[in-house]
Amino acid sequence: MTGVQTCALPICLGLINIFIEDIIRQGSVNVFGDGSNLRNYIYVKDVSRLLSLSLNADKSVSNIWNLASMDSFTINQVIERMKVLLPVDFTFNYLHARSSDNTAIDIDNSKLMSAFPGFTFTEFDQAVLSTFLHIKQQLSLNSAK
Repeated sequence: MTGVQTCALPICLGLINIFIEDIIRQGSVNVFGDGSNLRNYIYVKDVSRLLSLSLNADKSVSNIWNLASMDSFTINQVIERMKVLLPVDFTFNYLHARSSDNTAIDIDNSKLMSAFPGFTFTEFDQAVLSTFLHIKQQLSLNSAK
């Protein structure tokens, strides 16, 4: 079931990674609720780049920042983008909402962006496609063992 950490990869974090692995392994994803939950998504390479920038920044720049991309998408919008981007057909199933799920998380990253004004995030579609290719490769390597 999506949302339960049954991933073949050593670490399976985040909705997009879980969805991609479920798409590759079983051709379907489960959505808790109606898919209208809103989230910011951030590509792991962007996290890495921002951490590197913060480590190398002048100490006067140091602060507590919200680490989030510029875009927010509903789960339904993520699924629709995946249907266009991924070279795999898949289905999705709506399940009962979980009481622990927040309906909307739209994080303000303006303090982060003012600290690193030249930083640009990886475009969402490219991040999803790169993540798909990486997970597909990792699953192939794990199945060959």
